[in-house]
Amino acid sequence: MKNTTTHNFPDRVILHCSATPDYPFDSDDFDRIRATHIRDWHLKRGFDDIGYHFVVTRSGIIETGRHPNRMGAHCKGHNKNSIGVCWVGTNNPTKTQVRELLNLYILINKSWAIDWTGWHGHDEFNPHKACPCISMDLLRQALQWYHRSAFLK
Repeated sequence: MKNTTTHNFPDRVILHCSATPDYPFDSDDFDRIRATHIRDWHLKRGFDDIGYHFVVTRSGIIETGRHPNRMGAHCKGHNKNSIGVCWVGTNNPTKTQVRELLNLYILINKSWAIDWTGWHGHDEFNPHKACPCISMDLLRQALQWYHRSAFLK
């Protein structure tokens, strides 16, 4: 599982969910799961770092994981040319998470010229995965709208 390749040449984004509880806002655990926890889980599985490049917490904080110039470890067969993004939860992202995914889209688009057509769910590359557990068609529509509104200002 060691990732010896150091270069990443992304032309797509692969979205994941952490498959952890969708803690509600009023829960003491609401923002308990962070990139550091996911990194620990991945290290215990034999990875050399967190597999994702970005993690979006329940409160919408965008945390960096693996450096984007390094090949990820998040989608077998597609790590060398992708940015791995993970939102914390399983089925119900918070409104803030969705808003910050849109903001992360702008950062990724400006940095790597990956538009909404290049955003995919993990399940689109591995039919045995349910992740990211949201409709990628709806997300791509939102990204397209956000792209047009953000760049037309």
